[in-house]
Amino acid sequence: MPQIYYCRSTILKIVHKTGLLSTVFQWKGNHPNINEQEIQKSQMILNELKSLILELEQQLKEETQNQIVEFILPEVNTKFNQLEFEDLRKQINDWCHQRDWEQYHTPKNIVMALIGEVGELSEIFIDGELQPGLPELNQQQKHHTGEEIADILHNLIRLCDRCNIDIVTAIQMKIQKNSIKYPINKVKGSSLKYDEYQK
Repeated sequence: MPQIYYCRSTILKIVHKTGLLSTVFQWKGNHPNINEQEIQKSQMILNELKSLILELEQQLKEETQNQIVEFILPEVNTKFNQLEFEDLRKQINDWCHQRDWEQYHTPKNIVMALIGEVGELSEIFIDGELQPGLPELNQQQKHHTGEEIADILHNLIRLCDRCNIDIVTAIQMKIQKNSIKYPINKVKGSSLKYDEYQK
């Protein structure tokens, strides 16, 4: 297996552990009251992160500079059920209001929760290279993956709501901005960053 695959898996492990660490501190505010069990858990995760970072550093040293890995991806056409973002925002807002959770939903707390959810999602993709459509996963695993992605979208929409940001407009503006940054005639078929193809 090419070295780059090991690097990618290690990076996902780091994201997963960072997500676990984030869950210790989420919803606690700027001056969290951390108990002894949480301190021990945090220290254990930090030690694991240190080991993973050292592992990644060694993997990067061993990787050859000219190594190229090509990904052949099958076509996957996905259609979403018709549900407007505004409908989702209202549903999530009502759900949180019924539980009196507005007091905890500061933007920073939601970002901490988002990191935790991304960490949980990354764990699914640590081992091997999953293809589009996730044919390697069974139905239960796919369902679990959908739940983790739903948690992330839930937090993103809630974050936009609490930051008073129109996510649809923000996405459309970002697509337009990226279209200028990555013109088709210069980047088609290339994975180079915009500052690399401009050199």
